[in-house]
Amino acid sequence: RVRLVVVRGAGDRAFCAGGDVKSLHRAGSEGAMHVSKEFFSEEYALDEFISSLTKPYVCLLDGITMGGGVGISINGRYHVATERFVFAMPETLIGLFPDVGGSYFLSRLPDHVGMYLGLTGDRLQWHDAHNVGLVSHICTHAQIPALLEALSTRAFSSVNESVHEEVLALLEEFSAVSEPGRLDDEVYRREIALVFGESSARRVEMAALGTPFEETLRKRCPLSLLLSFEAQRRVIERSLSRR
Repeated sequence: RVRLVVVRGAGDRAFCAGGDVKSLHRAGSEGAMHVSKEFFSEEYALDEFISSLTKPYVCLLDGITMGGGVGISINGRYHVATERFVFAMPETLIGLFPDVGGSYFLSRLPDHVGMYLGLTGDRLQWHDAHNVGLVSHICTHAQIPALLEALSTRAFSSVNESVHEEVLALLEEFSAVSEPGRLDDEVYRREIALVFGESSARRVEMAALGTPFEETLRKRCPLSLLLSFEAQRRVIERSLSRR
């Protein structure tokens, strides 16, 4: 009987750096649009399923976590990031917008940090990700084998509520102490709020003039910025489910 689900990356560098954008682009260029439709349909269905799991779902984010990799991790209940963790939703750089539930979880980060991440595609390291609530726990890379062993061998309860309590307690045992990150700088955080708290994508671009964000936004796809902004704005009062 399944007590919990643990997911980790298969390689050494990344948890998951996203979907195979090149193959999807090639399929579209060759007129095989059904390939992209099937891929995204299955991907989004999986993300929604993960978000609705009642059993503990633990992702060990020991490396690059971007795009589709974010969808299969952040939508779950527990996410453990290490010092090798690098988060980004860089879709606006390639003419897309943060999908895989990105608009939902980014819109719920404090002080308009989610809008900043969604529009710029900037990267976050482990302490920042934990401090703004993007990941639930942090743990050193050196501790991951022991944590995985404990998750694999611990005799967890058969009662669902108790399993969550036991898994949470175990994750706390292995948790590293969170330290201030780049986003904890009050001046920088205030600047993010002022720029990305504007009422439209166009106003964000105007507010960014003369700030560290101006050049970054200039390099992003204008239509992607509009879509990304509107998606986060609209999803505030909605659930992640499509139904």
